[in-house]
Amino acid sequence: MAVARKFDLWVGVMVACAALIGGMNANADPLVTGDLTIYYDFDSFTDVVMDGSGNNFDAKVQDATRKTLDEQFELFTEGVISNDTSNPVRGAGAIRFAQSATPGDDPVFLDLDGGVIKANHIDKVPSGAATTAAWVNLPEINTTIGGDGNWNSPASILQGSTAGPGHAVPHLHAEGSGRFRLSLRDELSQNIANADRDDSGLIDIGHPYPNQPEIDADPLTTPEPWPLNEWFHVAYTYDKTANAGAGEYALYYNGVRIRGGIANGVAGAVDLGAWDSRGPGVFYDGLGIGAVYDSGGRRLHGLMDEMYIFTRALSEEEIGVLALLDPPGVDGDYNEDGTVNAADYTVWRDGGSPDDTIAGYNLWKANFGNSGSGAGAAVPEPSTLALLFVCLGIMGARRRK
Repeated sequence: MAVARKFDLWVGVMVACAALIGGMNANADPLVTGDLTIYYDFDSFTDVVMDGSGNNFDAKVQDATRKTLDEQFELFTEGVISNDTSNPVRGAGAIRFAQSATPGDDPVFLDLDGGVIKANHIDKVPSGAATTAAWVNLPEINTTIGGDGNWNSPASILQGSTAGPGHAVPHLHAEGSGRFRLSLRDELSQNIANADRDDSGLIDIGHPYPNQPEIDADPLTTPEPWPLNEWFHVAYTYDKTANAGAGEYALYYNGVRIRGGIANGVAGAVDLGAWDSRGPGVFYDGLGIGAVYDSGGRRLHGLMDEMYIFTRALSEEEIGVLALLDPPGVDGDYNEDGTVNAADYTVWRDGGSPDDTIAGYNLWKANFGNSGSGAGAAVPEPSTLALLFVCLGIMGARRRK
């Protein structure tokens, strides 16, 4: 009986320590780092989606229950945004946009405060180089609303505002036709890459189907649209210094480059337009997910997970890491959320790990705080390490008595 009580006390101390430490490591770590501006894992949130990049560029949830905007007006909508834990790509959850089907209702969206970021952290705004990447899962199009209000016709994955006479930089949509639209523009809204035809009039340079790779693809290829009700990964990159200063962009679908090359509008080493502050009649401040910033059209209705924005052009290999449905793991990550933390101890304790012996525990302990994928591996914060060592010390002291 004394041995059983000692073991129960040992487990109790461990669980308490794990719960405390786990609160510091609740969400997933980014799979790729370096010049990272924003990372949303969407694992858990209420009114605000926390930025996991370390920059604290959190996103405000704007929907029927959280509808007071910063300046101009309140939303009029029955749509809601929720944390969906039933089918995430990675980690504990994804974000679900449920747009209202009532004609005249406003959209639901995430306000990323791009104007504030530009004003206070201009070095974090992608300009000479950029990458945006996300997982998306969309249902069929709702055609009962009319115009741009139709769900996913097209769905705005990311869109910003810029100075000058035009709009949309960056501008990444999943079109209702099953194509993608990529629009990148400079500060004067001149096209760097856009959904325009090339000189032959045959190829939509920034408006491809997933199975039409590169701009010299056979225009007669039977198009295959992005799938309904399935996760797919989409990303774009831009680097103004590539091609000896001519600039280069690329669009990726499930880790495969499907468009790219020298800018088709403005030629030469030009910067992307910066994110500008909200103006009159504008829904969000400079950068948003889920709708167009000025009209509220192009409403994303469905799921999103693992959203990244970088101030550099990721390599094809790095895009491939982000596009893996089952990213490379790390020893001790027993719940496969990308990070070795307290939740993995619970899996081991309950017999759900591949090795539920003391060897499995030692593996978890040795890798505590690490995350999967060598591209974005992380180590515990010093405070977390100190707390872990204190807990382990307590356990060691109890065992010696």
